[in-house]
Amino acid sequence: MANSEITEVVIPEGTTEINNNEFLGYTALTSVIIPNSVTKIGRHAFSHCTSLTSITIPDSVTEIVECAFWDCTALASITIPDSVTRISRYTFNGCTSLTSITIPNSVRGIHEYAFNGCVSLTSINIPNSVVMIDDSTFWGCTSLTSIVIPDSVTKIGWSTFKNCTSLTSITIPSSVTEIGESAFEGCRELTIYTPKGSRAAKYAKENKIRVQYIEESAEGPSSPKNKRRWRVPLIAALAITDILAGLQFAKIININIPEIIRLIANLFQ
Repeated sequence: MANSEITEVVIPEGTTEINNNEFLGYTALTSVIIPNSVTKIGRHAFSHCTSLTSITIPDSVTEIVECAFWDCTALASITIPDSVTRISRYTFNGCTSLTSITIPNSVRGIHEYAFNGCVSLTSINIPNSVVMIDDSTFWGCTSLTSIVIPDSVTKIGWSTFKNCTSLTSITIPSSVTEIGESAFEGCRELTIYTPKGSRAAKYAKENKIRVQYIEESAEGPSSPKNKRRWRVPLIAALAITDILAGLQFAKIININIPEIIRLIANLFQ
């Protein structure tokens, strides 16, 4: 049977490695069963399997080599087991249907072009184990709207989020000391949330990107703490009108007006 006609594959028990190019170009392949004996998925193992919609990677797998799922254009979701320590370069390059992915706490590095051109990817959770997001990792992820970088990360490579045209919010902690050239090129609606004085704050100023300062944490603007920081001034503004309107009455009944003013000021703290 021709490679273009095979729809299902069951890899035999006892197999330890899916070889380089093993299923390259199996365009009709929709289902793969990988046994727990497999520890490595080779280079281009499933590249151009354009009908593959999902795949379960067992916990036995410790290494997924570069380009393993390149151009799997029907692949919508995938869970990486916590036995994997890195997402190699080009692993999911061109997976245009990929909407979500679970990255385990075991992963320390996300490498070049790992999710390049994943135009349907709307969100991704980067765990605290990751220390580096390499060059062009999310280039062209045009549906990605927001992302929070954990405080374990020290480097964001060049062109990492280039042409992520829907990206409006990214939170970058002060732990990030290196941001590569063109990291956010083409992200015209982007606001960077970062502590004042951080490398990200300087980068935003240098590249004319909107910036909002946050507390020294990796929490995003949507976190409860930071929601309160944005909400309090609005609540205070609404309350002040009523409070000030009652000051005349306060004079009449001998209320301590300086004390009222102090209470108003506390609303902004």
